[in-house]
Amino acid sequence: MHYQYWPLTVNVPASTGSGSPVTVNWPIVQGHLKRIEIQIPAGHHGNTGIKIRYHQQQIYPWANNYFLVESGGLRTSEWDDEIMGTGLDVQAYNTDIVSHRFFLLAEIWPSVEPLGSWIDQSAQARNSAPEYWERIAVLRSPAAAA
Repeated sequence: MHYQYWPLTVNVPASTGSGSPVTVNWPIVQGHLKRIEIQIPAGHHGNTGIKIRYHQQQIYPWANNYFLVESGGLRTSEWDDEIMGTGLDVQAYNTDIVSHRFFLLAEIWPSVEPLGSWIDQSAQARNSAPEYWERIAVLRSPAAAA
């Protein structure tokens, strides 16, 4: 087996406050979670926030009850530990007058072969968010490292 990539797109409607954020379950495969990448497109301008939880415990950002607030960035959270296939979720808010979205990607070495098709999910995510995948390709290119 090899590392698998589990994408998630989080759509957050306008006027969603931080006191009642949108919660999206993130179904993944059980295994060794290497890292999570969060793409925050440009245009959020401090009006949105996002956090990741595992079994109701916030794991990113590390401080409880804190949201990552950014615009036009790619953040990587190294986890490097075992994780179950259930219990991972994302909470996000948006105080802007237009809807916003976040793109996430989990890199996992599976303990068992998944019942679903992670390849199909990745292809679906690439089709629904091509600008995210193009940005990831640019950021991971050798030219970007120089």
